[in-house]
Amino acid sequence: MEESEAGIGREEAKQRRALAKEFGLAVKQQAKGTAWRYSQGVLFRDFDSWFISAPAAVWIGRRKTQIELKCKPMALDPIFWEIVETESNASMPLSFRYFGAWTCSTPALLEHELNETDPLVIAAEALAWLDSQMGQFKSWSVEHFLQLLRTHPRANSYLATVVTTLFMIGNYEPAEVLCKDAIERGDAGGFSLSRQSGPSQSFPQLALAWLNRRRRSIH
Repeated sequence: MEESEAGIGREEAKQRRALAKEFGLAVKQQAKGTAWRYSQGVLFRDFDSWFISAPAAVWIGRRKTQIELKCKPMALDPIFWEIVETESNASMPLSFRYFGAWTCSTPALLEHELNETDPLVIAAEALAWLDSQMGQFKSWSVEHFLQLLRTHPRANSYLATVVTTLFMIGNYEPAEVLCKDAIERGDAGGFSLSRQSGPSQSFPQLALAWLNRRRRSIH
């Protein structure tokens, strides 16, 4: 097929791949010396106890270059790793909180389309836009983050993140209800831990087991 639905032919697609590569190099270059780190097309940082991530990409099949903004509390994944019994992940590099298969996923808060000009200019715009968004997180609460998750159109896709956030703020009863409901409908919450000594356990089952351990330790 010579062209995609967006009218991108093979030659233009080749040019866009080159632009994507140059854009990535420009972002990496301009992120040096800043608080941002860059890996595999994603900018990320620890900001005021929030893990901020921003995937940025030149689309190949469409004339579009976009950056997204995501966030989650820095304290979230360590609790999740306790639940799924992978505590050693806490020693992984910061980027693991985005790229790791066993991490709390979050939806994009914002999407911003970048003007396609010179790669250096696009990269500068991306970083400037990101920096302009940081101030809001100084006034964010975990409860606000949780509300955004629970009202998201695909909230069920973030079940593990919602439950872990509820655990983080000590709101155990609603988390317990969510887990029991998920087990009843056969929803593994996106994670299942295989065991040599017995059947595999889904995230809701692991979360309830974590909660029981937590309650026993308190009492």
